[in-house]
Amino acid sequence: MNRFKRMFWALDAHSGGATRPTEARIRAVRHPVPFGAAATVFCGGMCALTLGRLDWQVALIGLVGGVLFGLLIVFERKRLAHYGFRPEEDSNGREHDDGCVRE
Repeated sequence: MNRFKRMFWALDAHSGGATRPTEARIRAVRHPVPFGAAATVFCGGMCALTLGRLDWQVALIGLVGGVLFGLLIVFERKRLAHYGFRPEEDSNGREHDDGCVRE
């Protein structure tokens, strides 16, 4: 399993995963629940528009899409933490912790 982790991180770093994240990505990983809720509404709305109706199956599809999007954001948060980016609120605007003590 450790070999697969090393291969994933090597592939991720090679494809640009270690670069500084954008402001939108930082905002999304800071607040995964509102972004997941917005994805739920969006997925449900698109399915309802496509099918031309709104019933419990369409709502369930929207809910599943939103939950999957929320989980994707949580995994992105863990990936950013692996590279040293700290998207927490208490970072005082510093998204990257370089180990320096600032006063």
